[in-house]
Amino acid sequence: MKLANPGGDTEFDFTVDGDEGDGFEFTLTSPENPSRTIVFSPAEIITVTEQVPEGWELDRIRCHGSGISMTEVENGRGFDCNMPESQATCVFENLNPNLVAVPALSTWGTAAAAIVLILAAIYFLRRKSAVKNA
Repeated sequence: MKLANPGGDTEFDFTVDGDEGDGFEFTLTSPENPSRTIVFSPAEIITVTEQVPEGWELDRIRCHGSGISMTEVENGRGFDCNMPESQATCVFENLNPNLVAVPALSTWGTAAAAIVLILAAIYFLRRKSAVKNA
């Protein structure tokens, strides 16, 4: 599964290599095409590797299942699965620090900020008026 921040049309390339010589490649995008199911024989060891695009960072890989080990590869990271008669779900999370969106205030947050500013303005206007009349 693929999660990218920010999402968009960036393609993330993966390679799958198995100990039975059944390797292949695939591409994922987030959120348009975020997942791929890989089926392999029981007791087969496969390696899934993501090639991280330029400007992006592989923030983390989260895997749920037993028999999973992480490996470092040039320009990417991958994981090995050795799970007899089992299944795993792995999520590759990527981050592009140059494109991360700045969070905006919600409607209620904007209204609360406006009320605080109005109350501060009223306070300072009354204080100025009191000092002027004294």
